[in-house]
Amino acid sequence: MRPGYINQLLLAFRCYTKGHVAPLPALTLRHPYPVVGACRVTGRNGRPAIIFTLQTDYGVTVKTYLPKLYVRCIDDSYINDINLKTIKLKLQYFGPSGGLTHVLSLSV
Repeated sequence: MRPGYINQLLLAFRCYTKGHVAPLPALTLRHPYPVVGACRVTGRNGRPAIIFTLQTDYGVTVKTYLPKLYVRCIDDSYINDINLKTIKLKLQYFGPSGGLTHVLSLSV
């Protein structure tokens, strides 16, 4: 059995059946998730947020909020490129780093 297999199945099942946005810590560490969609939304307390739609290995998509830092770094043209599939990104989650900061890697 591959590492993270059970974790990905549980995550996909919870998010697919309940329609929840998965928190970053629910993702499998160091697993590259292909980004299949992105959108800018109004998050908690009226603050802007970005949601990435990720593809799991099992054909189910999972949505997750990006940290606040990415809201300032990713503009609307970049989101359009992701949605039009002109950019193919993979997101990896490396865990928390010093408090509430989450370490992510976006690669082409």
